[in-house]
Amino acid sequence: MKRSSVEQLVELMTGPPVRGAHQIGPKKQFATLGRKVARLVAEQLGWAAGSYQVRFNPSGEAASGEVILHGERLYVQFSQMGVLYRSCAGQKDYCGGANQWLRWEKLADLTEACQRFRCVAGGG
Repeated sequence: MKRSSVEQLVELMTGPPVRGAHQIGPKKQFATLGRKVARLVAEQLGWAAGSYQVRFNPSGEAASGEVILHGERLYVQFSQMGVLYRSCAGQKDYCGGANQWLRWEKLADLTEACQRFRCVAGGG
């Protein structure tokens, strides 16, 4: 049975650190899987195409980089540190509300994770 993109991403990010020039493969895999999962989150939240952005910041050699899902009321960032999420006031709001964190293992239950995201975004 093929593992889902979410399962693959969680496994990748809970393993050895994804960073450094010598690990271009894992970093590229993180970027690809992270963007897929970010789009799955947007889909599960019911966001229409064009109402959000998914982007990747490769960062430097000492970090995994960040995959960012940025909507009108929610900002989510995937990185080696975990899943950061917070409320925001539009796609130009880069500060937003208070940072909250989700461990990678908690993202494996995407339905529950999206419920947490909805609460922060004010969608109950």
